[in-house]
Amino acid sequence: MITDIVNIKYVNEFVSIAGKGPICEGIDMFLNSVEDYLGNCLSYFNKKGFEEAGKELHKIKGAASSIGLTRVSAKAKEIELELLKERDTYGLNSRVMELREIILADTKELRNFVMTLSGM
Repeated sequence: MITDIVNIKYVNEFVSIAGKGPICEGIDMFLNSVEDYLGNCLSYFNKKGFEEAGKELHKIKGAASSIGLTRVSAKAKEIELELLKERDTYGLNSRVMELREIILADTKELRNFVMTLSGM
């Protein structure tokens, strides 16, 4: 359900003020950046740079929130906290794959939702 993945109120307000274009641009920017963040996260993790890996997840959390992706933001935060707690025993690779799938699905749903709204 869209309300589980998108902050409907935030997106509606954003589109009513700025139109559809800026939020669609934000989605594109997010998608362009997120693979770098995920790659950096895994790289830091493999070098046992757990705090640095956590910072990359934190970037994803913030970027997702800025475009209204609540489920992605929550999942990135969850993984960040688990990583920092478990450190080298954490199964980060499988969690990153899970996060990637959620990101792709949720950005598609967000874009579809935005296109249903009135505004430029």
